Amino acid sequence: MLYYALLCALGVVERGRSGGARSERWSFRLTDVGKAVFGAPEVQIQKASGSEKCLTIQPNHEILLYLDAADGPAVTTLRQCVGSDPKAFSSGCRFLATMLANGRVEAGVFLLGLLRYYQDELSMLGVVVESLGASRDARCVAALFGELRRVPSSNTTRRYLDTVITTLRRMPADMVQEQFLELAGDSAFSYRMRAKFRAVAEAAGRRW
Repeated sequence: MLYYALLCALGVVERGRSGGARSERWSFRLTDVGKAVFGAPEVQIQKASGSEKCLTIQPNHEILLYLDAADGPAVTTLRQCVGSDPKAFSSGCRFLATMLANGRVEAGVFLLGLLRYYQDELSMLGVVVESLGASRDARCVAALFGELRRVPSSNTTRRYLDTVITTLRRMPADMVQEQFLELAGDSAFSYRMRAKFRAVAEAAGRRW
């Protein structure tokens, strides 16, 4: 450490931390002065911690979690979202919604995965749909409209479908109006559902 301190004081090296949250360590790199002194070639500087994405979706829709790039809260959240505790599940989804609202696109990818994973459990699905409200991704919008077509309207499903409609209503008007108009004209839906779709489409038109 004495040598590191001396080299830093001479302006030959810069010292900092690198690696993931679980493997963070002190490291150093040569400054321009240091390169001139030691004749070192240019090297690729490692990306700063936090710039990596911890979630990646594969072409086969498999979701990979890189623990070395994920922080503790993120790992805990993912465990909560696949557990059997409803309270922990809701807490995990809210955390993912916060990540999504702050630009963490991978959180939205994971939430869309949960939409399929829990496709037959309406109580879980409602929480997932609400958590997707911060998304502005066309694929998310398509998935939510897909839910309106997939789940038949009944006394059992009405609350869930209303949650989907409410979430879509908060999306940008240009992303939802045309699709609501299309549903409003689809005779496969009941008169009541078509009236709901038409009302949302008209409200979206007033927001343009």
